[in-house]
Amino acid sequence: MSKGKVKNADSVAEEEKVQTQSENDENAEELSDLEVLQKKNIELESKVKEYENLIKRQQAEFENFRKRTRIERDDFRKTAVSDVFTDLLEVIDNFERAIASGENSTDFEGYKNGIEMIDKQFRDFLKKHGVEQYESLNKPFDPQMHQAMMMVEEGDHDGQKISEVFKQGFMIHDKMLRPASVKVAKGSGQSAASVDTEG
Repeated sequence: MSKGKVKNADSVAEEEKVQTQSENDENAEELSDLEVLQKKNIELESKVKEYENLIKRQQAEFENFRKRTRIERDDFRKTAVSDVFTDLLEVIDNFERAIASGENSTDFEGYKNGIEMIDKQFRDFLKKHGVEQYESLNKPFDPQMHQAMMMVEEGDHDGQKISEVFKQGFMIHDKMLRPASVKVAKGSGQSAASVDTEG
């Protein structure tokens, strides 16, 4: 074998060795990259679980808050209603006394005065709880406040005004509780079709 061929064989072996070493280095580098990615993946999975647990706790706390709020609201409503009816019981007591005294009494004036006092007590009770009657008689017709039950031609006034109230209207805390049922008098210049009788 010639010297040149031996050199070539040594050179090839050396190149293969360098190539193998380079591949090993690349594999080692890929392994270390893979290990880094696996580590990051484990960290991210841990964070995801942590956030999932946090979300579950927040949802549970919010659900408990909703239940507590609903219970408190229901309790408040019950208490408010019981306060209203406690006040109303005083009016009922006075009605019962008036009825009992009226059975054996011939003092109709005193009886009438007693009923008027109960009426005032009842109206004070309504006012205390935000319910107030509003005046309608001789006022201009307003479909937001009045329900027209009938209409008549009356007088020579302009527009439409209330000439009779069948049922009083009531507001509760500045909101309509019940519109007044009324008779509307239209002036000489008004047509019958212009009054809203539906309310």
